[in-house]
Amino acid sequence: MGEGTIRLFRAIPGPTGLGPIVAKFCRDGEGLLTAFDDAALVSLAALRPDEECEVIGFPALVQKALMAAGEPHGRLAASGHQQATIAHALSDLPRDSIFGAGANHPGLHRALLRTLHELHAFGIDADEMEALASGLPDPLGTKLAEMAVVDQTLIQTLDALGRDTHGRHLKACLEALTDADGEDCRALVLVGGERHPARLRWLRWAAEAGWDLTVVVERHATDGRLFDGAREAEEILGVPAQDVGTGHRLLNNLFARGAHDGPALELAIRSAPDPLAECEWALRGCLEAGPERCGLYIRDLPTYAPLLQAVARRLGVPVCAPQRVPLLTNAFARLTLAVVEFAAGNDVRTLRPVLSSSYLALDGFNRRVVEGGLREAHRMRLLQWDTLNAWAEAHVDRFPWLVKVLQWRESARSAGDDLGGWLDRLRALVHELPWHGAYGGEAYDPARDVRAFSAMQTALANEASVERAVGAVPLDLSGFARRCRTLWEAADVSVPTPEVGVPVATHASALTGVHTLFVLGMLEGSFPRRASQDPILGDEERRAISRLRPIEPPLPLSVDRAAEERDEFYRVCASATHRLVLSYPQADDSRDNVPAFYLEAAAQAAGGATRTDLPRTLLAPPRESCLSAADRAMRAALDAPRERPAPAFLSEDSSRIVVAAPPGERTASELRDALRCAFLYAARHRLHLRPNRREQRWHRLRSLPQAARLLSAEDATAAKRALEEALEAELDTLASEVPEWEIPLLRAGGQRLVADWLTREFAARKLWPMDEGTLRLNVPFGGEGVRSSMPLGVTLSGVAPAVSRFGATKTMHLYSGTMPPVKDFTEADRLFFGLHLLALHEPGAKVQLEVESTNGRRTRLRLDRGDIRRLPAAGLDMEWLVDEDDRDLARRVFFEGVKDSLRRALRTVEVGDMRPSPGDPCDTCEFGELCRRSRAFGEDDSPFGADLRTLGAADS
Repeated sequence: MGEGTIRLFRAIPGPTGLGPIVAKFCRDGEGLLTAFDDAALVSLAALRPDEECEVIGFPALVQKALMAAGEPHGRLAASGHQQATIAHALSDLPRDSIFGAGANHPGLHRALLRTLHELHAFGIDADEMEALASGLPDPLGTKLAEMAVVDQTLIQTLDALGRDTHGRHLKACLEALTDADGEDCRALVLVGGERHPARLRWLRWAAEAGWDLTVVVERHATDGRLFDGAREAEEILGVPAQDVGTGHRLLNNLFARGAHDGPALELAIRSAPDPLAECEWALRGCLEAGPERCGLYIRDLPTYAPLLQAVARRLGVPVCAPQRVPLLTNAFARLTLAVVEFAAGNDVRTLRPVLSSSYLALDGFNRRVVEGGLREAHRMRLLQWDTLNAWAEAHVDRFPWLVKVLQWRESARSAGDDLGGWLDRLRALVHELPWHGAYGGEAYDPARDVRAFSAMQTALANEASVERAVGAVPLDLSGFARRCRTLWEAADVSVPTPEVGVPVATHASALTGVHTLFVLGMLEGSFPRRASQDPILGDEERRAISRLRPIEPPLPLSVDRAAEERDEFYRVCASATHRLVLSYPQADDSRDNVPAFYLEAAAQAAGGATRTDLPRTLLAPPRESCLSAADRAMRAALDAPRERPAPAFLSEDSSRIVVAAPPGERTASELRDALRCAFLYAARHRLHLRPNRREQRWHRLRSLPQAARLLSAEDATAAKRALEEALEAELDTLASEVPEWEIPLLRAGGQRLVADWLTREFAARKLWPMDEGTLRLNVPFGGEGVRSSMPLGVTLSGVAPAVSRFGATKTMHLYSGTMPPVKDFTEADRLFFGLHLLALHEPGAKVQLEVESTNGRRTRLRLDRGDIRRLPAAGLDMEWLVDEDDRDLARRVFFEGVKDSLRRALRTVEVGDMRPSPGDPCDTCEFGELCRRSRAFGEDDSPFGADLRTLGAADS
């Protein structure tokens, strides 16, 4: 075939520049449409007048040329293959390698692969890296030499797999001597503003081999200096370029050197209170303009996608937002990993997280049945798996899936296989499980799980094929489980999207040209992104490499990446044909935001903009502007007469009777809570609500000294053993209630507490001795030496952890959570400790409390100042509840206050109106979400711009 041609066009980005070129190319006959940027393939497909011209990726075009030239080549390797190969190559480097510290981190593998691809794009392969390394000082010379080794290993491994890289395909074409032969010798190539010298040289080779090429680069509409990559392309191709397209006023002036006129484009700049409101108003704008005429551009899609999808469902606006998310955000992937790790583990209780999965559809009763079976099996320790097998067989009719999982474990735990063999076993497990594809909830999308399982298999298969090429190492079940977690944590998966809806793009190249374009998230640091250097080769290192290659295009620097942000914003502005709406959130969860300076640049270039600041209180448009049923319902609710808040207490006698406590015994904790807050008292002691909160589980550790009988331990060794046994017993109890990852944290925290308790216990025995034989543990109120009869006819119930005596002084030993200093005691604290002191009272005896708290203190609380022994350095302190030197006066003052507090607590207990008392107790109350007066969750502060307390709340 004779020589082909290159026709070079410089087009303004967007449909007005690129559209006529694509249309003419397609009218002239069959051919191929491609682009350096894969995101632009969507635009090319939309701009072609018919489907006679095929749209393909640029690597596929190069493969066609290789086949036409008769050159042998391997299939393109997936990025997963290449990352797996890089991981193995890094593991073979010496331990003191520059990359040694991060050799096991997937993030390094991805970053290194990106940098190698960039070097290949500029014509630097492994051989040239090695040659350049010899002329560069360390550490850059050593780094480049190691990168050459990694690159060589990558090529060798891919050769063994019959795979190849795009860079090698380009190089094979440039070294080929044969002409292209075939019918697909016409191609339109959108170079855009991308920098890729190796591809540009390939275009010259293709023309010399007989291809007719139409090449399109991007330009500014007037005299602005943008698209440095386009100028570089013109220099390498060496052919004259023809300017195509005209711009509107915004494009003519944006980043231009002078002032220019042109057709007007409607520009609006809008601020919203937060990203959620920003999404709402953007989709309302789509409804107003017509969804089929609109598009959305979102640079930070991971942040906006969940909000956008929620708003789209609420407003009834379908959106097409293709995105990739971490694989383990998929519930089916997490379930499969949990089952594999359960089978590989040594504790049957690790199955518990699986039981809450919706795929099993277990109700609360059956979940508790299985949890009971797990606890029963775990108690057998070494025989726990045999016990669980027997239990599962006995319940096979109700839980057939458990039998299958245990059978798979039994067959797999003695196996040793390479990763490929384990992948086959995993497929068998997944397809045998009864929940595979069986869950049919209303929101269930089977395509989502199919994609997730495909991504799970792909991650393992890529790694397995590379391992077989370099020499596979057999794995046991535990090793396979670890490998699954490592690979799946680093993998991602595409999320299914509807085929019809408002298009959402993260690259302007993917926008075909829309009537109205909404650009969300116009913030400094997001769009434009801040300049950042490459983590593998920094700017100075790139300059050093470029100096050794003076006749070649220099490697891009961080400043070049920053300039590409301007190019991208220009493309975004060129994608709107009639209206462009630029918006930003005024604040997010943690800070106020800084609007992008591009907003002012665009407003100046367009000759002005319509500006709107949407207030937080505007939750829906005016009634006449509501276009969705959800907004109409919201507006109707907002415009309706305001209702006063319901009373925050029980107004019906029948309800108060339920909450009011009948006559009988009371505990000191119950009376303390009643004085703190009536709502807290009723929720905890009358309604017996038990939130499964993480902090509540930690609070249970404070009772370990009492369970271990610490005060009676003979020596430190016995005390430590008893505390550790009590800790493990508590963790065994909690195992069925907490996630697996929290058990090690609880154990570590418990061990720290144990060490502190031991230190203080044996320091206290020296500082504060007790008479031999006087220590009594777990003494009930009403028992020997502990009174239960209190003032006002109250009878205390419960158990005193320990009581002892030293001379004429009686001591009650208590265990508490975090205890404040006496000066910060609340009235409820004084009531609680005062009741315990009253319980110790006997004529002629002094009384005191010794409180062991979890905040590193053991404090003696006294009424008189006769004993002042303290050792703060060891956490042993002494505090006085009354600031009076006279002993009798101190007692009278303190206990009169206790009696008054007791009277108020009893009134709360007996009335039962559950009236909340907002204040400091709200900060630690576990029932805040249920309380309408809670300081954190209550209804007092209105989100609608008015304080409801000004409306005359019924409980005022």
